[in-house]
Amino acid sequence: MPKPKSIDPGISKNISIPASLVAQVDDLLFSDAEGRVPHGAYSRLFTMLLRRFLSDLPPAEVRATPAEQLLSELDK
Repeated sequence: MPKPKSIDPGISKNISIPASLVAQVDDLLFSDAEGRVPHGAYSRLFTMLLRRFLSDLPPAEVRATPAEQLLSELDK
């Protein structure tokens, strides 16, 4: 039986993350049972963190904040 289509399909994005940070996250996500970081672990982590980040923003700020301002806040 085929897998049903997702209501909210994923979209691939390429990002660059400092190697030292990747190493720390790899250590946290590593599965002894699989002997590696499980498939999709980074996607699930980033999805969870982005949802938390967006839910913590005031509603008006989500609508009104220009992308440049948001990116500059992330660089602080």
